[in-house]
Amino acid sequence: MDDERLAVRLRAALVRRLRDSGSIRTDAVEDAMAAVPREVFTPGSTTLDEAYQDRVVVLSTDERGLPDSTVSQPAMIALMLEQLDVRPGLRVLEIGTGSGYNTALLSRLVGPDVGVVSIDVSAELAGAAARRLASLGIDVDVRAGDGWAGVADRAPFDRIEATVGVPDLPPAWVEQLAPGGRLVTPLWLRPGLELSVAWERGADGVLRSVSVSPCGFLQLRGVHSGPGRTHPLTGDLAVTGEDLPAAALDVL
Repeated sequence: MDDERLAVRLRAALVRRLRDSGSIRTDAVEDAMAAVPREVFTPGSTTLDEAYQDRVVVLSTDERGLPDSTVSQPAMIALMLEQLDVRPGLRVLEIGTGSGYNTALLSRLVGPDVGVVSIDVSAELAGAAARRLASLGIDVDVRAGDGWAGVADRAPFDRIEATVGVPDLPPAWVEQLAPGGRLVTPLWLRPGLELSVAWERGADGVLRSVSVSPCGFLQLRGVHSGPGRTHPLTGDLAVTGEDLPAAALDVL
């Protein structure tokens, strides 16, 4: 079996598992995940089998060798897309382009005539994602910049999705969300407690939560990254939480 046929087979199997588990609930999300080739958005060393496991794939690491960008777990991606309730024709902003995989899914959901806007703090990641998307004929507006500020020149947005954790809701995201719009973001409440929250903006401008689910995401990078830190312990083991004194890390 050639690689293309194998990829289609593995992708279909993954989508079936996600549907059976309840991560995928709608035909729209199922069709999008069945259509977008995840392997295109993973590092070149990733095998097809690895690309279609329901697992995170590390995209890049920092100077300590810890992940600073990943291709998120498919189940989590599906859950958040369901929370976002994306429909054809809606204007969408994505905070945290990463590999561009979720960007491709968003584009598939809104349709070819509506531009998705995506922003990443890393110019290198944004550029690589834009090239991957272009190779598939997906026309999106990918930018490099601080996602905390949103993208004011393309606002308002009907949907805003953050794929990075934040300690609080940035005012710009609220301001750039259209009345009746929906915002989904991983919200860092305290060490060990992070929730993917879907908010809707009422006519009065107030955000009200409509959906909550446990999650785990890398934190927003930059000056607004918040107090969360990842501390390497040994091998592949690390602990994420508030800043810890050296003595506490020694105990761990």
